[in-house]
Amino acid sequence: MVLIGAHIRGDDPVASAAELDAQCVQVFLADPQGWKKPVPRDDAAAIVESGLGVYAHAPYLVNVASTNNRIRIPSRNMIAQHAAAAASLGARGLIVHGGHVGDGDDIAVGIDNWRKTFERATFPVRVLVENTAGGENACARTLDRIALLWDAIGGYDVGFCLDTCHAAIEFESADDTLDRLAGAGIGIHKIQLSTGLRLPEPSADSLEALSAYDEPVYLHQVVAQSRGGRLLRFSDLPEALRHREARAAAEWRVHFHVPLYRAELGAFGNTQAFLARVLERQRKSAVSAQLEVETYTWDVLPPDQRVGGVVASIARELDWVTARLAPATTAPTS
Repeated sequence: MVLIGAHIRGDDPVASAAELDAQCVQVFLADPQGWKKPVPRDDAAAIVESGLGVYAHAPYLVNVASTNNRIRIPSRNMIAQHAAAAASLGARGLIVHGGHVGDGDDIAVGIDNWRKTFERATFPVRVLVENTAGGENACARTLDRIALLWDAIGGYDVGFCLDTCHAAIEFESADDTLDRLAGAGIGIHKIQLSTGLRLPEPSADSLEALSAYDEPVYLHQVVAQSRGGRLLRFSDLPEALRHREARAAAEWRVHFHVPLYRAELGAFGNTQAFLARVLERQRKSAVSAQLEVETYTWDVLPPDQRVGGVVASIARELDWVTARLAPATTAPTS
């Protein structure tokens, strides 16, 4: 059975799931921007008894690929702590970003650090490695990198979490992504259903309008495709907006999760076509047993895109998804 749900705030996941009619949920168990250990939850028994498919997401700072001991060792400890907390909730997995090495470091060292993580420890829930948005030094950025990573860790009890926004930002195609993962023997344990910003033929006006998405809470990686097809990668919007070659590129894609159902966002489009194709493949033959709407950036969206509230928006996203998974009779609207 395929479970469909959403990334929600973690204060009362059972009530939130009921409000959305969600079958699975993803939550943070501590500050996603910090290093704090999760604390025991008073509602742990209620979460277990709910029967929900529960997933926990490790904090964003976790980076077991790092060559810096002061980052890598605490990151391993964080995975162990969050996996134990997830197990207490009956969770099906702990999602961890693929991580990165520093400038000038060999990516092979980062991949081997991942191998050592599983060689030296076992975890009470399965760790699901998530593909990463942008970043030249990221271990799970491209399909080639993910295949190298899986050569090193695929023999352990590890799974893969596909974030559709992250893959689309890299100018990958949906079919190539699914086919190459399958060809490499990488099963997709969970798909995070997400879309990012897309700017075909960026102009001075559209780039100026993009500054509304520049906010301090999250990094919004940018991948710009030059007119010659070269990909230029930037760690955040301000860096890209200052770059002369990027401003003359043929297309920008920005890691800023936007509502799935909005094909157009003023001066911008989104990567909805990638997600729609993944869902089409899912409808024909299940790609994954867990699907989760992943628009965690709601609170930092421009005000005109937050009309109606976050619960109504997630509900509309779930409706958009289920319409595309229904047997094909009439074409769903955007």
